[in-house]
Amino acid sequence: MSDQALSSAETIIPFPNNGDALDKAGHAACDLVQQAAGMAEQKAQHIMGVAHKLSLQLRAAEDRLAALQAEVKHYRDRADRAEKWLHRVAIEIEHKFFASPNGQNSQVPQVPTEQANLKIYEPKRLQST
Repeated sequence: MSDQALSSAETIIPFPNNGDALDKAGHAACDLVQQAAGMAEQKAQHIMGVAHKLSLQLRAAEDRLAALQAEVKHYRDRADRAEKWLHRVAIEIEHKFFASPNGQNSQVPQVPTEQANLKIYEPKRLQST
């Protein structure tokens, strides 16, 4: 570069608005906006973390609920079967111990067969009121 270009570059005088109150207020407002954006981002990340954690807990609770519902169904079915067996045993006892010598049951009405009775027997839990 020439000496004349260097001397003109050195003579540039900055614009004298460094102390202007409007510029300071503008910079302060921009700083506050940046701080608010940073805080909002942190809070959003925290909320997303909490939401994710709650989502995992909800999924685990739903899985546990499904397992418990299956277990309840299993035990209800077993209870129904047990009730049917108890009914069958009661019928057998009535037929074997309370039947008259001619083969007719003197205390309870005659049931066609135990198997037929078991098929029509419905556990009390399932009977309509």
